[in-house]
Amino acid sequence: MRHEFFRAESDHPTLQQPAKPELANAPTHGEIRQQLDHILSGKRFAGAPNQARVLAFVVNSALKGETEIKESTIAFELFPCFLPDESTNVRVTAFHLRHRLRTYYEQEGRYDRVIISFIVSAKSVAQM
Repeated sequence: MRHEFFRAESDHPTLQQPAKPELANAPTHGEIRQQLDHILSGKRFAGAPNQARVLAFVVNSALKGETEIKESTIAFELFPCFLPDESTNVRVTAFHLRHRLRTYYEQEGRYDRVIISFIVSAKSVAQM
């Protein structure tokens, strides 16, 4: 059985726990971290270091229980030259990250048990 840890739809990702009926069989933090490591060690993310850093940051933040991850937080933590007026860098990176994850799960990850993806939130880049 496959489990979605996150879901995807648009430009501003929202982290989400697995759907309630599947909660009993939800992946453990260890399984989610293992899936993250598997995705990041593959060739698909080798040429996309910013996307890999954002994915790792968001997943690890969510696993620590952070319920909202704002663009400014991601930018401040991951992009050393961040200026508040240039927060579109995070949105653009998230857009490309979602596409890269979707392609991964359509191809080499189609049989993976744990799915990591994003959904939209008007309040923040990532919300759990």
